[in-house]
Amino acid sequence: MVEELTDREKFILEAVIRQYIGLAEPVGSRTIAKKIKLPLSPATIRNIMADLEEKGFLQHPHTSAGRIPTDQGYRYYVDNLLKKKGRKRVKKAGLEPLAKIHEREELMEGACRLLSLLSKYVGIVISPKVTDLRMKHMDFIPLTPHKILVVFVSENGLVYNKIIEARESYTERELNMMNQLINERYAHLTIIQIRQRLMEAVSEEERFYKKLCEHINLLSEEISKNQIENLYLQGQSNILRQPEFADVQKLKALFNAFEEKIKLIRLLDKCIDYEGVRVIIGAENDDPDIQDCSIVMARYQMGNRASGALGVIGPTRMRYQEVIDLVDSTAKVIDNLFSSEE
Repeated sequence: MVEELTDREKFILEAVIRQYIGLAEPVGSRTIAKKIKLPLSPATIRNIMADLEEKGFLQHPHTSAGRIPTDQGYRYYVDNLLKKKGRKRVKKAGLEPLAKIHEREELMEGACRLLSLLSKYVGIVISPKVTDLRMKHMDFIPLTPHKILVVFVSENGLVYNKIIEARESYTERELNMMNQLINERYAHLTIIQIRQRLMEAVSEEERFYKKLCEHINLLSEEISKNQIENLYLQGQSNILRQPEFADVQKLKALFNAFEEKIKLIRLLDKCIDYEGVRVIIGAENDDPDIQDCSIVMARYQMGNRASGALGVIGPTRMRYQEVIDLVDSTAKVIDNLFSSEE
């Protein structure tokens, strides 16, 4: 259980964190004395900082006279010292471009790019599973005798394209008949629901349904085995500008995590069932490659079923208030875009 702090300790902890976030240098008592408006001497501030260090909220880096926040200090700051009410929302102009996008991949890339651009850190987005989206329209388009382009349009207007390789060849006429049947009988259902209905029809030994079911199964398999395609990452070069990552070993570890995208997918998956914005700080991350970073994440909703997650990865010396507001606002923009799906 985290120890409660006095009002003076809270004030000094917040002052140290704000100063360190801005300058990335250990903070001394004289610096704080010049910044704060309370009539506290450098000696008094030094004693308070020593108490905060003893309680685990600050630490001495090497032989420096100044102090820097610990992960516990950042956690207390995020949970107790940030203003929960009256947060300044991100300017809508910064997120307006998202409202004009309806192609699934372009939307995810756009959201990721804006998160990186506006935060100056790394933007990360995982898109909803296509199998959770309700179908508005689907087309099977012949490319070669065995290769078929599947174009899936969800009820909220997202477009998903995938090439599948069928076991047998199909004529254009056969595929047109399948298009007509699936759009007339299975609109407003998810791919999983469509597959179930088709399997029930196959049990009635209808050969045509069996062929159509094969295509839906192939589509589902392609979606499932390409989970990494659902992850979008932008702004990795922003990390190079952060002084914490002048250490080559730290930088290598972090970029290793960026390369092994499945680690980031697991991280964002933890957010899918979480209400509101979630902040994971430093060593709270299970993966040692990301333990010099903080991740601010939020779930977004595309209709009643489909959920994705988005966020920002940056150093633990992160502008938390600004990033939390950005992530929260971006998730809400996507929520609002697709709130009409039943």
